[in-house]
Amino acid sequence: MTTNEFYYNDGVLITREEAHALRDKSKLVVADESKTKAQCLTALGVSE
Repeated sequence: MTTNEFYYNDGVLITREEAHALRDKSKLVVADESKTKAQCLTALGVSE
């Protein structure tokens, strides 16, 4: 069973490969399908 993971860097959706290549992961949020984009942005303190 695979989970659909979503990667957000500073509120912007990026690919898994981009996420793993990041040097600065301080603004990276990894979410599965149970988290919405809004929840990820809230965790970062970013508003849409």
